[in-house]
Amino acid sequence: MLRDLGPRTVVIDMRNAREITTAAFARLVLLRRRLRAQGGDLHLSNLRGKAASLYQINRLDAVLPLH
Repeated sequence: MLRDLGPRTVVIDMRNAREITTAAFARLVLLRRRLRAQGGDLHLSNLRGKAASLYQINRLDAVLPLH
């Protein structure tokens, strides 16, 4: 559950995530929707390797921005 702490932008540093599943990306997209509904946002940073490839292949830049 997210508490209302006012508008916030959460940046998740993915530099240590060598692999990530599409299901995990889907959860991040849902989290971003929840944050945006409360006036916040979610961004990813330092995507590398297979995680970056999966991000590009699935064109997630439209729904999950990089920081």
